[in-house]
Amino acid sequence: MHTNIAPRSPDLADQVRSFIGTVAPHEPVTDIEPAAAFSVEDEVYAVCRANIARESVYVMGLACPAGIYRDTHLPPHVVFRRHIGQLIRLESDNAHHA
Repeated sequence: MHTNIAPRSPDLADQVRSFIGTVAPHEPVTDIEPAAAFSVEDEVYAVCRANIARESVYVMGLACPAGIYRDTHLPPHVVFRRHIGQLIRLESDNAHHA
């Protein structure tokens, strides 16, 4: 289900900027904008568009496990589904190897 995240966008931008700072600490981050949001049970998962060193990316935020994707030619919901699918496969692989 799509959700309006406009009231949360200042916190979301701070969260996205902080996460990007952990993986690309010396790169400039600009133009952080909400692209989509989804209600998952009682949490809100967000997809933002941002520029890292002038490269356009999607960044997962709010309650969504963090991730950065270069696939900005795809709609945000497609990248979100891909992200969640990768997390499910990773969790399954880890459970099989435990």
